[in-house]
Amino acid sequence: MTATPRKSGQSVFETVAPASPGLIAQYPTLRDLLDAEISEALKDSENLSAKIPIAEITFQPPIPNPRKIICVGMNYPKPYPVDGVAPPSPEHIILFGKEGETLVGHGATLEAPRGTPADSFDYEGEIAVVIEKPARHVTAAQAMDHVLGY
Repeated sequence: MTATPRKSGQSVFETVAPASPGLIAQYPTLRDLLDAEISEALKDSENLSAKIPIAEITFQPPIPNPRKIICVGMNYPKPYPVDGVAPPSPEHIILFGKEGETLVGHGATLEAPRGTPADSFDYEGEIAVVIEKPARHVTAAQAMDHVLGY
């Protein structure tokens, strides 16, 4: 799927072009396309269907059954302590994993925990980055060469 940005220069998209039925028949999920190492096919207009308004889309997590989900726990300073503990600085990030079942699509309802955990339910904006190919010891300038989308 490719997206068309608004003309006003905002990063919000108005339309998307889904993968064509032929491409979906060959590769039913994005995971299948990545495994086949042919994500470049998404840049070919012959592999895309007609654009549709983004308002008509129900977003799902980007990849079904992701192999690995790595989260960055502190990539910006928070102005307040969480549960009485001052957060670490962005220079000292925390990495942790998540299970695939914890993902929800953009605009989906979040389920608040029950009981006392609900007292510390902390939501924030999130962004998912889909890594297209393995990377190790790459420079900042090379990093985006390994990203399919975000």
